[in-house]
Amino acid sequence: MPPRRVARCLASALAALLCGLAPAARTAAEQAGPTTADQPALQVHFPDRALLLDITRAGARLAAAGVHGVIITSDDAGATWTQAPSPVSSILTCITFADAQRGWAAGHEGVILGTLDGGRTWSRVTAPTTTEDSFLDLLALPDGRVLAGGAYGLYFLSRDAGATWERHPALDEDMHINRLTAGASGTLYLAAEAGTLASSGDGGETWEPLEVPYEGSFYGLHELASGRLLAHGLRGHVFVSDDRGATWTPAAIDFNGLLATAAEVAPGTIVLSGAGGRIFLSRDGGTTFSMGPASGLTATAELIGSPASVVCVGDAGVRTIPLPQP
Repeated sequence: MPPRRVARCLASALAALLCGLAPAARTAAEQAGPTTADQPALQVHFPDRALLLDITRAGARLAAAGVHGVIITSDDAGATWTQAPSPVSSILTCITFADAQRGWAAGHEGVILGTLDGGRTWSRVTAPTTTEDSFLDLLALPDGRVLAGGAYGLYFLSRDAGATWERHPALDEDMHINRLTAGASGTLYLAAEAGTLASSGDGGETWEPLEVPYEGSFYGLHELASGRLLAHGLRGHVFVSDDRGATWTPAAIDFNGLLATAAEVAPGTIVLSGAGGRIFLSRDGGTTFSMGPASGLTATAELIGSPASVVCVGDAGVRTIPLPQP
C-alpha cells in the first residue's frame, strides 16, 4: 500500500496500522527512481497537528514522529512543539530513546534514523534493510541493545547502541510485529498479529510464544507494576494474566474497536486508547475499564502520561488530556 494511501487510512481508522504498514512491492522503474527515503522531511507550519504515530520520552523531553518524516520535540511537557530536521520524508512509525541523548526512529522503506543530541538533529543509520521493509516498533534497552520489529516478521537487533544491525529471526511465522516492550523484571515482550504474544529472557535474542485465548491481532503486551501482564488488541479485546502468561482472563470493557496503546500511569492505573480516540481507564490493575475523557482525536496511535494527564498522538497531532482523579 503506497505511503499516501496509508496516511489517509490512518486518519480515518487506526486499523490501517496493521493493513498498511507493508508497502506493496515496487516495480523495477519505481525502484530506480527517488523515494521518500531520499528526500528531507516536509516542513510543516503547525508540527503538533501533523499525523503522528508514536511518542516517547528522552529524559524530560518528549519526542514524537509521524508521516512525511516529521519528528517533533517538546521541552515543556507537550505545551509547545518544535520540528527537528529529518533527512527523510518516509512515514516514521516508531521512536525510542535509550537515555536523554541517544535515540532512534524508524518506519517505511527500511528507514532507521539516529540522534545523539536528544532529538534535535537526526541522521540515517546504516543497516541491511531494503525499501520494502516496514518497521512498526522500536525498543532501546539500557545495556545498549536496540530492537526493531515490523511487517511480515521483520526483526532487527543491534547490540552496540545502533552502530551495527543484524536481521534476526524472532517468530517461526511471518507475523506483523506490532509492539516491543520491556518489563521491570527484565523480561521483554512482543505483541503481533494472529493471536501472537511472546516473551524473551535474553535481551531479544530468542522469543518464547505464550498461549493466548484469542486469535486476532494484539497491539501491546505490558508488564504492570504488580507483575501482572496486560494484553490488548483488536475488537476491544483486553486480557490479564497473573501467572506470567500461563492463563488469561478477559478484562471488562465496553468497546468493540481497536485498542492500539496502553500505559500504566500509576501502579494499578492503566489508560487505553485507539480507534475513535476514546480513552478507557482502569484503577484495579486492568480487571475493569470505564470510559474516560474524550481525547480530541479520531484515532490514537500512542500515549504516555502521568497520574494527572496523558499526552496522546494520532490523526490530528498531539493532545494533552487531563485524567479524572479518584
